Amino acid sequence: MPFEEANAMAQELKIFFMKNAFKVEIVGSIRRKRPIVNDLDFVVIPKISFYNSLHSLTGANILRSGVKMTQLIYKNVQIDIYYANEGNFEVLRLIRTGSAEHNKRLCTEARNRGMILHADGRGLYKGDKMIACTEEGILKTLLGKYIKPEEREIVKSWLKDQTIPISDKKIYETTGNKKEVKRL
Repeated sequence: MPFEEANAMAQELKIFFMKNAFKVEIVGSIRRKRPIVNDLDFVVIPKISFYNSLHSLTGANILRSGVKMTQLIYKNVQIDIYYANEGNFEVLRLIRTGSAEHNKRLCTEARNRGMILHADGRGLYKGDKMIACTEEGILKTLLGKYIKPEEREIVKSWLKDQTIPISDKKIYETTGNKKEVKRL
């Protein structure tokens, strides 16, 4: 669905979720401001009443629910709700914002530095020592700077089949011929 439509639905759900949560953040494709959105993702610090409140969401069909997440269909759109606490909220917001390719890049950068990025929300570690547990701290440690969510996409260069981070301002445009690529 188009970004504007998806964002309107996400804002509507955020208002509903906030009644029974301490904190709600819209993540995923919407936070990255993608023009087309396939599903809606949220990171939530729930109150005890949150889980029961989902059953009162008119038209929602809960597909699965557990301690880490709930997945449901609402108005024919898949909704993924990831549960957090104050200690892991920032890391889950980073991971669940994505993109998947961006997350792979972060994990590769961590591994190259002898660290581990725990996608469950624990943060960035080197051995037993926590290095960073905030979105900004992890990005600055691994990439040298904070990358805005809308710049966390990765594109493929047709020339050398190498991964090019949009956040590095290396944005390429195809000219119709996959062998011919022009740098903007």
